[in-house]
Amino acid sequence: MQKVKATIGGMVPFYLVVNSLGMIDSPLALILPTCCNAMNIVMLRTGILAIPESIIEAAEIDGAGPVRTMVRIAVPLSMPFLQKHFEKGMIIGGVKE
Repeated sequence: MQKVKATIGGMVPFYLVVNSLGMIDSPLALILPTCCNAMNIVMLRTGILAIPESIIEAAEIDGAGPVRTMVRIAVPLSMPFLQKHFEKGMIIGGVKE
């Protein structure tokens, strides 16, 4: 019964987030908030911090700025983490083919 209480207790903040983003009656309303919970963000941050500093420094030496480093280095190396979070959001959100 404790799990049911926790689920019901999170419904109002979940609705407020979805409503403020204008995603009522949208499949994204089930996917995006599920992917962006605290545990997923901590795991994604850990994955990005696991990128060796030498790769980031090499990109800076080659003249890449912070945005280019993020797009060309961090995102491709973090793709397994991003894919896991997207898949988890699809499963929890209940989107079916």
